[in-house]
Parts: sequence; structure tokens; C-alpha cells
Amino acid sequence: MSKLPPDAAGPVWSHLETLRTEKGKVVVQAKAIGSTPHLQQDRFTIDGTKRFADLVNHLKMRLRLDTLYVYCNDGAFEPSPDEYMGDLSRCFGTQNNNLTLSYCKEQAFG
Repeated sequence: MSKLPPDAAGPVWSHLETLRTEKGKVVVQAKAIGSTPHLQQDRFTIDGTKRFADLVNHLKMRLRLDTLYVYCNDGAFEPSPDEYMGDLSRCFGTQNNNLTLSYCKEQAFG
């Protein structure tokens, strides 16, 4: 198998960036697990070009917690902090660009 030239990934990354910006805002539905405090507003939007770590930090700030575990699709998995919200929404959200996340102050799964 031949090696790809170093600049071959450029068009792929460019296309992914275009998809992220086309999706625009991601609607997040956040659900608390167990005794974790509930958000007053559990449905909000976030820019699709933001990373998952940005969302986790935002939730920590709103809930005034130092540690927070955030899961995608009702506890199916915990996304990597460097995942883009638009990519998560496209892969695991609904057709309306909605993404359901569950959060907990203690590790709830796995």
C-alpha cells in the first residue's frame, strides 16, 4: 500500500470543517443522573464548532461542580474531550440536530 502525501488530509479536514459550520448550532438536551443537581434550563444550544470539553466546562460552571461526567445517548459512552459538538450531533443526534446528554457528579457507567 502506498503512502499518502502529507497534504492529502487537507481536503478531508476542509470538508469536515465545512460540515461542522453548515450544521450550525446543536440543540443539547441535558439530563441529570442520580443525585446530581438539575439545570434550571436543561435544553440549550451550542455552536457545532465547539469541542465537547467546552460543553463540559460550561456545565461544570453552571452546576458549580469540580468534577462532572457527561455521557452521550443516555449513558452509551463518554465522548472524547476533543470531539466537535457538530460531529457528535451528526453521528448520535436526531434528525433535528438535537443531542441528548446525561451528566453525573460521580462516574455512573463503566
